Amino acid sequence: MDIMRSTFGTNPVLRCRGTIGNSQVNVNPLATLMHWSTVFDIAYYLDISSSSANDDGSPAGTGAQIVRVLGLDANYNRIYEDVTLDGQTKVTTTKKFLRVFSAYVKAAGSGIVNAGDIYIVKTGTGGTYTGGVPGTLTSAAIKILAGGSVGYSGLITVPRGCVFSISSIIATARAQNATVIFVQGNAADASFKGPFEILKLEVSDQSGATPPAGAWTLDPKTDLYVQSIAAAAGGIVNVSLTMDQISGPSYAEV
Repeated sequence: MDIMRSTFGTNPVLRCRGTIGNSQVNVNPLATLMHWSTVFDIAYYLDISSSSANDDGSPAGTGAQIVRVLGLDANYNRIYEDVTLDGQTKVTTTKKFLRVFSAYVKAAGSGIVNAGDIYIVKTGTGGTYTGGVPGTLTSAAIKILAGGSVGYSGLITVPRGCVFSISSIIATARAQNATVIFVQGNAADASFKGPFEILKLEVSDQSGATPPAGAWTLDPKTDLYVQSIAAAAGGIVNVSLTMDQISGPSYAEV
């Protein structure tokens, strides 16, 4: 899958979809320029649940059965974990994640895709769960929309020992005009002053925007994430940013 090549191969991709208002991920409205590390300041376990009982890892489950979560560990090394779902009951990962990049449905029943919305939240922060839906989303990492099979956090962090170079950015809007903001920071480097806005694109309804050509490199442990402000309620923004790994250890696809 492209998501695997993006996360573990030599061409990482940052994607963010369905953002409305000031939003870093689908379910977690954040203040403008809020740094990701204020939520994931250290590595945490993740709680994963679905709004549908059919997203169950048992043979009877017709929806999503196994979800693969991809990110970085406490040492900024790439990790992933395959999690067997339990419907509306939350399941906790066995690995701790310092960063969460993306997640996708690895195995499903006869319905082929996830039957409900799948929530991936920093452990213990979801509040009271009702029908598999966490009552508090301020520390949510990813929401995989029902039938979507894939979810992105809108974040990429350069792994330890690597340097990335950005090769293309495409931002599009639907229903409303929008402003797309790219934010950079590095919590691991005390001399790095961030987060700060490094690029702003104005995107018109039904059109795309790409930034001016020029070198843009990201050093090890640097965070880069996307925020957007739609012109009005109902705005939908899609962003795809492609990077090349120009130095550091190579990672085979998993």
